[in-house]
Amino acid sequence: MTEEDPELKKKEMYADAEWEPSSLRSTLGRWLRRIIIGLLLLVMLVVVAWFALVGPRAAEISRLQSELSTVQPQVATLETEIEELQTLKAQRSILSLLVDANTARFELARGDNEAAAAALLNTGNTLYQLSLELGNEYNDTIDSLETRLSLARKGMQAETDLSSLNDLEVFISTLQNLLQGLLSQ
Repeated sequence: MTEEDPELKKKEMYADAEWEPSSLRSTLGRWLRRIIIGLLLLVMLVVVAWFALVGPRAAEISRLQSELSTVQPQVATLETEIEELQTLKAQRSILSLLVDANTARFELARGDNEAAAAALLNTGNTLYQLSLELGNEYNDTIDSLETRLSLARKGMQAETDLSSLNDLEVFISTLQNLLQGLLSQ
């Protein structure tokens, strides 16, 4: 038995297979095909992702924008109505103050100072609420009303009915002017 040299065997194997340019081209061609197929798969995945994820979101955004444009006029209308309701709240507060002041004036005319003072118990709170509803624009008017209310209460405590009646008249007159101003807006 002859022992074959492994080195010799390798040389014989490689001697038969020469590196030909066609073999190199076929290897390069295979790799090029694999790269192109991979790129095509990547492009297909991007297209599928677009239609599966981005497309519906874009349609939803478009739908929401159209809904928003139809709702905006309603929002403007509601804001206008809110402003009107704020004016109505102020008018309600003024009417409540007029009721309190007229009740106190009636009770003073009857000579019942305790009932007149009781009629004005909640007037300070209502006047404060009115100042919140009207805002800073009417601070001078609210200060004038608070002054007249305070003078009327002091007159009732001192039992000077004529002074209290005069202060209540000015208070009522100021409220009526304020109400007219709000109604004319």
